[in-house]
Amino acid sequence: MFQNLAIGRRLLGGFLAVAALAIGIGAIGYYAALALRDANEHTATQIVPSMTALAAMQTALADARRAELRVSGGTATMRPEEVAKGRENAKLSLDSLRYYTAAYAAFPRDAATEASFASAKTALDVFQKHIDTVLPLYASADMLDGAKAVQSTYVDGDRTYLAARGSVDKLYDVNKGLAKADAEDAASLFRTVCYELLIGYAVAALIAIVLGTSIT
Repeated sequence: MFQNLAIGRRLLGGFLAVAALAIGIGAIGYYAALALRDANEHTATQIVPSMTALAAMQTALADARRAELRVSGGTATMRPEEVAKGRENAKLSLDSLRYYTAAYAAFPRDAATEASFASAKTALDVFQKHIDTVLPLYASADMLDGAKAVQSTYVDGDRTYLAARGSVDKLYDVNKGLAKADAEDAASLFRTVCYELLIGYAVAALIAIVLGTSIT
């Protein structure tokens, strides 16, 4: 089909065709790089920090419950400074829990994640109110009545803690699923771009071969 064309025109046509393919391949690579950059930026600025905040919430929640149990289990025998230290540890854990809850709340969420967060926040508020209620009972290591009052809150503390921990764990799993989906989307995009580039290079090579055989 190229026999009736002069060699110069064949070369020019081949050059234009390869140049057009090169431009197309470059455009694909450019827009793919932008998409991958956006995906990586989303992961770095939202997915990873939100997962970090949730993990810190889990740790602070467990620390608060652990501090409460340690003091409630030994209020009648612990020295006043030990009781005060236990109360301080519980307060610090609650402050940390509130801080990381607020940090997580700052990130955008879809409807499903927002519903899970609302449920978790409600359970966390109930647990925090429980701790705020029982902390004044740790007034003195010498008050047997105070120790008994603290012991009476054990069931309520266990219930509120388990509810809060379960809701936070569920929220963590939801975010983990979103992070996995984002990673799979990025990997799929990368594979698609690689396939498109390979096809473009193959077509360019085929054009070069056809032109080469037609010239000879």
